[in-house]
Amino acid sequence: MRLLKMDGITGIFHSVILLIAFVAVSEGRVVKVPVGPLVHVEGQAVSIRCNVSDYQGPRDQDFDWSMIQADDKSVPLVSTLGDSFMDPTVRDRVNSGDIGYKKLGDDSVELRFKKVQATDSGVYRCSTPSTDSVNSGNYQADVELKVAVSEGRVVKVPVGPLVHVEGQAVSIRCNVSDYQGPRDQDFEWSMIQAGDKSVPLVSTFDDNFTDPTVRDRVNSGDIGYKKLGDDSVELRFKKVQATDSGVYRCSTPSTDSVNSGNYQADVELKVIGDSLKVSPAIPKTKKKK
Repeated sequence: MRLLKMDGITGIFHSVILLIAFVAVSEGRVVKVPVGPLVHVEGQAVSIRCNVSDYQGPRDQDFDWSMIQADDKSVPLVSTLGDSFMDPTVRDRVNSGDIGYKKLGDDSVELRFKKVQATDSGVYRCSTPSTDSVNSGNYQADVELKVAVSEGRVVKVPVGPLVHVEGQAVSIRCNVSDYQGPRDQDFEWSMIQAGDKSVPLVSTFDDNFTDPTVRDRVNSGDIGYKKLGDDSVELRFKKVQATDSGVYRCSTPSTDSVNSGNYQADVELKVIGDSLKVSPAIPKTKKKK
């Protein structure tokens, strides 16, 4: 009987040792967000990922996202548990889809901004409600987001005047950068006459843009454009004419949430007559004595 009693005590002792070893190895759940600060420009789409690991309970975990203000005051944003979590101050942005979340799996979620604002700068907290038999580890993690104010889009053309000879093929390139909205941008080219009067030439999105006075040249391909990428275009002349001398304007329609920067740029083209071409010098031959 005494031997059986000792065996029972030994079994309990071993169980305690195993439990201690398990606790020592497993420090509890781990909630992770990216290392900050995360720096983005106003108007960009932003995603912040949060992962949880080493947890107990259901495989599919829930998440809460909040913005942390001064004095550790929490402003609830979104939760996988339901819409009742959000603060009234952000309800409109959440309902419009400007702020939201996307579950990436049982153990991960992304906080998403469709177009981040300068006022979104701050600390964001990802929290996971406990499903563990014993609370251990960390149940939340913070990351700082910094939103820089964009100086606005920049439209660029070559520095003029551009000088070409009548009858030459001519291309004038236009680029746009630091813009918001669709990656593939649209362009318009116009000729600017006296009094800033605009004569529409070609457009990447509107076939009716062309002025009737140049329609025949556009239809024949003598004047046209070529997109060189999402953010650049060339105005092209197959055979430039003397009357094509003037100022040309490249414009980009706004796709920005806040209009800032420049949306057009001008460049001067000078077309000289064929008779003004500089001829190569003809070497003089020495007279024979």
